[in-house]
Amino acid sequence: MGDRPVATVVGFGKDTDAVLAAVYVTPDFRGRGLLARLVEQVAAWAAEQGAGLLRLLVHESNGPALRAYERLGFSMTGHREPYPLDPSTDEVQLALPLA
Repeated sequence: MGDRPVATVVGFGKDTDAVLAAVYVTPDFRGRGLLARLVEQVAAWAAEQGAGLLRLLVHESNGPALRAYERLGFSMTGHREPYPLDPSTDEVQLALPLA
């Protein structure tokens, strides 16, 4: 860790929910619980703001990310939307209840 960033996350409100976005953990630091800590912090903030759900989009082919979020309690909502960088593929939505 030291002086260089190893992880990032953005959380913001949308409608009555909160959104988790721009999540990234440097490959050398994956598998050390950083994702869980990032999600915990955003979920706590979102709950304080009165959000009922914490939602995020993950590329449909990103199996490791999908499994990681499911381990943290997120589940698929069934919502899909075109991936902005390649509209021929989709992102899938996952959500974590906060109440």
